[in-house]
Amino acid sequence: MRENVKNGQFGIWEETGLYINLALLAGAWEGLGYGESIGKMISAEGLNIPDTKFLLSEAARLMESDPEKASAAIDLYGALVKNNLKPDF
Repeated sequence: MRENVKNGQFGIWEETGLYINLALLAGAWEGLGYGESIGKMISAEGLNIPDTKFLLSEAARLMESDPEKASAAIDLYGALVKNNLKPDF
């Protein structure tokens, strides 16, 4: 850890965790599993993140017909707001 701080790389661990969690949340929204979600982020060199207004709209629309997908939309929305991220991160 001291070596990484000295080299200015301390934040890398936090960013890695953030990217993995975002990949999993975006993947859940798309109906993907753990490996597919991480693999898609790596191969695309980023994440296809919808607009927060769209996620909220879809969550409300799907609440009764597909509560699992509605929950995935709300989870992804929460992470985007908490981390102040924009679509197509």
